[in-house]
Amino acid sequence: MIDQLKKWWPLTATLAFFLLLILKFNLDGLSGHCIHAQDFGIYQQGLYEFFEQKSWNPYRTIRDLPVFNDHVNPILFVASLFSALFGHSPFALVVWEWLSLLAGVATFTFFLIRKQKIASVLIGVYLVLFSKGLLTGLMFPIHPGIWSLPLWPILFYNIRKENFWPCVLTAFGLCLFRESYPFAIVTLCAYFVFNRRWKHFWSFLFIGAGWIYIDFILRPEVLEIRNYGGEITAGLKQNPIGFFRDKLLVFNWKGFLKIFYPFILPIIWILKNEKIDRRHMLWPVLLAVTPLWGVHFLANKFHFHYGIIVAAPLLSLVLLSGFPHQQGRSLWIPLTLVLFALSSMGAYTKMLKRSFLSLDKSCKIHPQKTLETQLIQQTLEKAGKSTKTISTGNLVPLILAPGRKIYQFKAFSAPQEYYDFIVLEQDHPNGIHPLSSNQIDRIRAGCQKYADQTLISSPFFLFLKGKFPYSCIRSAID
Repeated sequence: MIDQLKKWWPLTATLAFFLLLILKFNLDGLSGHCIHAQDFGIYQQGLYEFFEQKSWNPYRTIRDLPVFNDHVNPILFVASLFSALFGHSPFALVVWEWLSLLAGVATFTFFLIRKQKIASVLIGVYLVLFSKGLLTGLMFPIHPGIWSLPLWPILFYNIRKENFWPCVLTAFGLCLFRESYPFAIVTLCAYFVFNRRWKHFWSFLFIGAGWIYIDFILRPEVLEIRNYGGEITAGLKQNPIGFFRDKLLVFNWKGFLKIFYPFILPIIWILKNEKIDRRHMLWPVLLAVTPLWGVHFLANKFHFHYGIIVAAPLLSLVLLSGFPHQQGRSLWIPLTLVLFALSSMGAYTKMLKRSFLSLDKSCKIHPQKTLETQLIQQTLEKAGKSTKTISTGNLVPLILAPGRKIYQFKAFSAPQEYYDFIVLEQDHPNGIHPLSSNQIDRIRAGCQKYADQTLISSPFFLFLKGKFPYSCIRSAID
């Protein structure tokens, strides 16, 4: 093994570089004020408030909803412990998500290294790091679905090996990450029926159906749910044929295929070279992704953090098969590596531009901007937790703190009668989602007369203290 590692050290070092590049990209994104409150700040505030409010379902001013009224991700309890351990820093949350990628790489490595071939391990790590479905999510932190990466290969490996308790525990664990995962657990029951594994069948049915009941039947009765996801089936009952026709016409086929096409060659190799009997891993993977892909087809969402539902199951299928362990000269692996590289080229180009070439004009770290951000943080800390601050979205992750009332302009935050502080980022000529540059100008013009103090007025920020009525904001954004 040591001799093999020496032989492959250039590729090993290259893969390590790309692994660390993903981390640096997002850390630089935070420092450069280009990670937005949606969705980073929404999850961030929830993780902070578990401890601050001492509640299992704390309210978030950024989202205007308690945590579990929005999504059911109990894994957030674990992430909140990690956040508290590192002082509720947004940078710690970036590291947390990156550690889930590292855990996924380590999990695939654990299964691949059993063949005692370093080349197989490196192929596996390469496919993980160059999977566009993962990269689109990792570049849009933070989301619990991405954190689930290590559990997918563990689930399919133990299904194949017929290990009962590891299967059951992993299935239950996956349901902690996304509301859609229990549907995959239920459809996997068909595999166990087909193979007469009744113990697995009843356990998976109980776990999947139980979570579906909690998420979609019990939760709306107990908590205030704002019809989340109901729009994706609007019109189905009235005109089923027209409903599916319209979904097919508007579906983002290009976006989906960019994530899926690198897997085509490995899947063809598996169909051609492996015995596809009723116990083959192809069937549980296919059953698991069917409801997940179905839901996201209706929602037309396979980009950003939704790509995990394509990448993780298919990576498990490919890397737990014989594909990475091919003997002799073959074009299957080189061509697959090329396809994965092509699909992820844009993502890594963007990372290199930001983190090493300083060519990302919308995301630059400037010493004065960093100092002014620290001043804003210190001012809000001294003002206390009872004050209300409304801010443009890119600054929010850096000024959030436990108990601090931070609101967004024109987004999910509930309008307040008055605000004590207004912060506008001024170095974005095209505006900051969801505000246009004209709307930011109108907010500045309409609200500045209510300021008692102009704490910062620079090319980067306008930071005002006073008593600002919502009317000065509403007139600017309506």
